Amino acid sequence: MSHEPHYLPHEHEHADAWHRHTTDEGSPQSEHLSQVNPVALIVTLGGMTVFTVGAIVVTAIYYIQYTENLKQELRETTDMASQQIEYRTTVSVMQDVYAWENAQEGTVRVPVSQAMERVVEDYQRQEARRDDG
Repeated sequence: MSHEPHYLPHEHEHADAWHRHTTDEGSPQSEHLSQVNPVALIVTLGGMTVFTVGAIVVTAIYYIQYTENLKQELRETTDMASQQIEYRTTVSVMQDVYAWENAQEGTVRVPVSQAMERVVEDYQRQEARRDDG
């Protein structure tokens, strides 16, 4: 078996009018960017760098200022905390003293520790009755 290389024949198309130039056109145009201006490139790179660094600095300053204002606002806003502290104090006082809950119905508020002891005593009595009965 022979391996003969197979090549596609290169077909040359006839140049159309766009590819043909005449002497009436004058000298051909130079290539775009065939001559690079290094000064313009350095100035452009420097400008982009300054803009990027400036944008980062402005964003960082804004973020730091915003978070500091938010922290200060949270520290200064003690209205909710004072209400919570007042409520907690009131509830703890209510849990430790005897008082009328509703005098018309005869309901009395008992300190929590006393109420817990009474509930335990009631369960012990009920259990003792079951054991005896």
